[in-house]
This record gives sequence, C-alpha cells and structure tokens, in this order.
Amino acid sequence: MVQLIHDSTGRDITTFLHLDRGSELVDHHCFFFFEGPRSHVHHSSFETHDFDTQVLGHDWLRSKGYENCWGVGRHIMGSQIFDYWFDTSRFIIEHYVDGDLVNDQHQTNRSLATPDNLHVWGPDLPPTFLQ
Repeated sequence: MVQLIHDSTGRDITTFLHLDRGSELVDHHCFFFFEGPRSHVHHSSFETHDFDTQVLGHDWLRSKGYENCWGVGRHIMGSQIFDYWFDTSRFIIEHYVDGDLVNDQHQTNRSLATPDNLHVWGPDLPPTFLQ
C-alpha cells in the first residue's frame, strides 16, 4: 500500500513508502517523500518499543541538545503517536509507536494535502515541517 497525498488540482505531491514484505504486516511508512519547495526525502521513521520508551527518548534527546521538529502528537494517516527530531545534519527523523500496519493486500490511498489532516492532537504544525 502506498499513501499518496495530492494538491487541490489532483497532482500527487507526497508519498509514504514502506518496506514491502508481501503478506507480512509492516508500518505504513518508513520514508516520506515531499515535493514542497524542493523534491526530497522529508523524513524517515523508526518505531519505538512503547509510549514510555518514546517519551524517555524524547526527554533524552532534549537533554542532549537535539532540536525537536514536531511532537509529541497523534497522526491521522497511519494513526501513530509521533515525535520528530532534527539530526545533526538537519535531516528529520520520526520516532513513532502504535501505528497502523499494512501489507500487500492494502490498496493505494489518495488524500488531499491539508494541515488539518495531519494530526488529531499535539502541537501546531511548525513552518519548518513543510520545507
């Protein structure tokens, strides 16, 4: 299953890609590609063991001086609890837990790109997230 996000004209501008393991269930994405002002890999995602581990990681990264990009919150697409950080090269890394799982039986889904369909709860979307 691929998740495609389109603009108001119907042109695809982003995609969530996962590791295809056939019938085995996997997270709905491990890479998010974004056209934005420039086409690029927007972020990669990594699953944490549980919510406690995710928040412990959040606190540890903050204590080490890493910059939080966005989170903690709950996505609509993928349904996972997210936490985004910049690495030392300013690449965005997502840590997540409790996300939807997909396999080769799931169909491609297309959605309209809008800030309102990104999260159920959590902090407001930062401007840096759309670059």
